[in-house]
Amino acid sequence: MRSPYSPSSNTRANMYTLSENKPFYYTLILLNLFLWYPLKSDPFYMRMFVSLSCLLRLISFLTALGTLAHLVIVIMDETDVDISEDIGDLSGFVGCMVVCLSFSTQHSQWCNFFKRLLNFKHFGTPPKYQAVVRRGNWGALICIIYTIPGMLWYCYLTLKDIPLCEAKNKRLGLKEACGMVNPTWVPPSQMEGATFFVWYSLQSFGIFMYLPSSFAIASIPLEAVGVIIARIDHLRAQLKDFSKLRDRRIVRERLQYCVSYHQDIIEVGKELSGLVKSTMGSLLFTAAVVIGSLGSQVIKVNPQFLAKCIALYASS
Repeated sequence: MRSPYSPSSNTRANMYTLSENKPFYYTLILLNLFLWYPLKSDPFYMRMFVSLSCLLRLISFLTALGTLAHLVIVIMDETDVDISEDIGDLSGFVGCMVVCLSFSTQHSQWCNFFKRLLNFKHFGTPPKYQAVVRRGNWGALICIIYTIPGMLWYCYLTLKDIPLCEAKNKRLGLKEACGMVNPTWVPPSQMEGATFFVWYSLQSFGIFMYLPSSFAIASIPLEAVGVIIARIDHLRAQLKDFSKLRDRRIVRERLQYCVSYHQDIIEVGKELSGLVKSTMGSLLFTAAVVIGSLGSQVIKVNPQFLAKCIALYASS
């Protein structure tokens, strides 16, 4: 079976070239850094890319297996431990990993789409194009800047809560692995020093490999829609000029141009819709499960929060 990363002549000819003056710059830089999106297509580069990418994916899967093992053990032993976080984390892993893997396996189709979206040779460059590029790239950069420090802060909070977790273990006779980013089962009954550092680092690293990347991939349709809107505005400006034309031949040629431009925009939109459905469709289901699990966890940890929400709703 051919690897989704295997370079074909078609992929080699259609590789999208990154530039700060083009859309998707920061997004694809991040995806390449986390080995979801190749920037070259020569055989040696692709072999190294695939090998390192598989290694990182294995670390992420092992992280998820630890959480899955924790969930199974809690259910089988009927331990008095809330499993909302386990369900939410596993659902989030499945959703994010499916998105990232789908994007990777379809990276040649996305390359073709990027090139078609930005092909202005026949219809001209939209006047607002550069403004749209700057806005889209800045939006993606803000998303990246928000995601990574946010994850680092969450990792810090799990370390800060170690004393509370250990006190709960002692009080209820539990054997929870304290300090982990996600609820997880680990072989050592007591993790201290280097053992804890290794497990914590592997878990944090595995989560970092897919969570920011899925956020970045989700921002690609927003950037693409911005370019499509700029093309629509360009077409609308062309239509407004009809009132100034008197030559029927010129009017006919301009009308043919506008109809062709309109059809091209429709086809680009359909292609984007198909890629988004096949790449990010899983988020519609998993996001609902994650949000529900997080809400359940918040209510169980802080019951007063629900009472405040009900009171606020009743007073509105």
